[in-house]
Amino acid sequence: MFIAPRVSITILSFSIAVGLSPAAAYGDCLTSLDTDLAQIIATADISSYASWGIALSTLDHTLTYQYQGDRAFVPASNVKLFTTAAALLDLGASWQATTQVYWNRDRLILRGGGDPTLTGEDLNDLAIQTIQNLPESTEIDHLVLDDGYFQGDTIDPHWEWEDTQAGYGAPVNATIVDRNAVPLTLVPQRVGRSLAVRFERPEDADRWIVENQSRSVAESEPEWLEVERDWRSNTIAIRGQLISGAPSEPVAVSMPDPAGYALSEFHQALSDHGLSIPETTIHNAAFGVGTVVAFQTSPPIAELITTTNQDSDNLFAEALLRHLGTNSPEARSDQTTRDRGLQQVRDVLQRELNLDPDRYRIQDGSGLSRQNSIAPELFVSLLQAMASSAAASPFIASLPVLGESGTLASWTPLTSGAIVRAKTGSMTGIYALSGYLTPPGHATQSPNTIAFSIIINHSDASYRVMQAAVADLLMQIDQLQRCRRSL
Repeated sequence: MFIAPRVSITILSFSIAVGLSPAAAYGDCLTSLDTDLAQIIATADISSYASWGIALSTLDHTLTYQYQGDRAFVPASNVKLFTTAAALLDLGASWQATTQVYWNRDRLILRGGGDPTLTGEDLNDLAIQTIQNLPESTEIDHLVLDDGYFQGDTIDPHWEWEDTQAGYGAPVNATIVDRNAVPLTLVPQRVGRSLAVRFERPEDADRWIVENQSRSVAESEPEWLEVERDWRSNTIAIRGQLISGAPSEPVAVSMPDPAGYALSEFHQALSDHGLSIPETTIHNAAFGVGTVVAFQTSPPIAELITTTNQDSDNLFAEALLRHLGTNSPEARSDQTTRDRGLQQVRDVLQRELNLDPDRYRIQDGSGLSRQNSIAPELFVSLLQAMASSAAASPFIASLPVLGESGTLASWTPLTSGAIVRAKTGSMTGIYALSGYLTPPGHATQSPNTIAFSIIINHSDASYRVMQAAVADLLMQIDQLQRCRRSL
């Protein structure tokens, strides 16, 4: 329980839909919620200049409540709700991305299709397919990577510099292999010794120089890490400290040349299976056609959005955004695929869910950009509309469940037995949670389910403190449900 009051209690505002029965009793429930939420905000160990936004409504719109719910906030990864909803509505739950290999006389063409799940093992399978399906005695002199399915910069211009170095901020191109990231594990040693650095892919150890300025420390010392990638050379700098005997720490840096990596891996896979090709080239625009000799498909959208929302996967979200861009009917030659995707999100959500595009601003698909701006009440509108849409089942199933799965697995379930399915979001100074709170024994699409959004901005508190405050708010929203059911 928080005991360090640092902000004054503010009288919160609520609204009750006309026609409730008994309205006065519902008003008593909301008045109690007002008091409880004000107390949490007042006593949370979060800076006095932090901003809080809360909005909620039952799916049948009979009960609504907000505290600064109409104000714009930076929502962090809650943006993924917009991206995944638009992708599901526009592309369909069964849509899949496809990677293909073409044969065109003396050349092979690997054409990336924006599959974020593609791995080096998949490239090996494509190499086997290719060799099996090529006519006998075929001579191949040239291997071409067609990486032009997505147009524009692979690095989002609205992301902060340090994010683009990290594995969670990996570049997005058409031929994504092994998540466009270099994964490592840092292992604590005896006190005073440097952390051991282990590359998840052993071959990466020959490609990278590690500047290891880390150390293993005693239990009484704090843990911290900084892992950076040099932009001018293949150098990874590791600074910080972990407690001796503590668990290993997985980290990753973004890949500097993802297209080059994909081409190299496929070229090597072909060679390993007996097909040596002397020349290789990368094209960043659509290049040629021919006979398809191999292909690989991604999981369907329904599975891709589950990874996106359950794991808060930035790469998957950004790939989906660009697929929306390739599906835009009003594509202009002067627009990048990313820009077309952003417009398509707005167009699809307006057409399918009646969300006014002038009431929010998105600059990416994942929420890494601090230039995103969405009010909590817009998240509630999105959640309500998706719950009654044809895409409701796969969308709802993609969300983490409190105390069970994804980014909510470590949270404590509500004592009432209510089920919470929601998307988390966090960045320095920001915490968000938006989703559904369903009474025990009801389906998520039940009229009494509450769609809610809680966002904190401008905080100097740790993620742990902000998460605890949001968890307390969630318990009070659950109390509102129980208050209503007792009437």
